[in-house]
Amino acid sequence: MKQLTILLALLTTVAFGQVDSNVIKEQAELTAKALLNDDYETLIRFTYPKVVELVGGRDKMISLIKNGKIEMGQQGISFESVIIGKPSKTVIAGSEIHCLVPQTVYMKVPKGKLKSETQLLAVSRDNGSNWFFIDAVNLNKDNIKIVLPNYNFDLVLPPKNEPIFIAE
Repeated sequence: MKQLTILLALLTTVAFGQVDSNVIKEQAELTAKALLNDDYETLIRFTYPKVVELVGGRDKMISLIKNGKIEMGQQGISFESVIIGKPSKTVIAGSEIHCLVPQTVYMKVPKGKLKSETQLLAVSRDNGSNWFFIDAVNLNKDNIKIVLPNYNFDLVLPPKNEPIFIAE
């Protein structure tokens, strides 16, 4: 039994140990670009499916994003840029792989801009070839299991940071 356990641990390390962080970053950058360019199809494609389901489905989510951007525009707020950082180490969570990806979002606001440093929670169901993303800003140890029942708490969710106003 002990030998089987060691073998499974080695196989898991081999199977999950070859995740290319460049793939994670590239797909996160595609997601950021989709947000900036109102490419809702791409944005939904990279959004973790359970999040889309919880919002009420694909069409409802697209509607919420569009309406949110319209309301922001009416207040003089718009996305300016998103900078994706280097992904964290990956962890195994059930049949998925998870990691955190830092992002810095700049938004134009009246009289300046806001700089917001947050994290995306990246999730792969196919050993790291394709990634889904969840904005981790509202995730915490109390609600994470609603979205990700097998979440591995070895991947520590970051504390929420307040945006920084930069006057112009």
